[in-house]
Amino acid sequence: MSNKKPFSLSSLSKNFPLDQPCQLWAVIQASSHTDPDEQKAVARAIAKDILSTYANRYVNAYYHEVCQLHSGRPFAAYNITALFRDLPKFAKRASKKREKTVLGWVYGFLTKAGEEELLLAFEKSIIASLAK
Repeated sequence: MSNKKPFSLSSLSKNFPLDQPCQLWAVIQASSHTDPDEQKAVARAIAKDILSTYANRYVNAYYHEVCQLHSGRPFAAYNITALFRDLPKFAKRASKKREKTVLGWVYGFLTKAGEEELLLAFEKSIIASLAK
């Protein structure tokens, strides 16, 4: 019997200040992306880029789940210079703590964007990969 707590993205986001993901989501909504589906595709693209930069081992699971749920338009291009000021900044040195912080930020950000179904599938995918 293991004493490990079950993995949960929501538990990782509890200690993360939610104003940062909320601010970025507000900036996306006020941008030139006026269609709500396009805004969500931009949010998914930003989350993918954040994961690939700061928590690379979770990118494949995330990408797979996004493509399964959003086969028509999984990601949308965005203007990095317009959003740069509002993108999160994480520690430069790779660590488990940074990965957890990044996953917590992704959870908070995609929750704000209304991507609960994607987050649930992503969480299940992470749990399956950890069980291997």
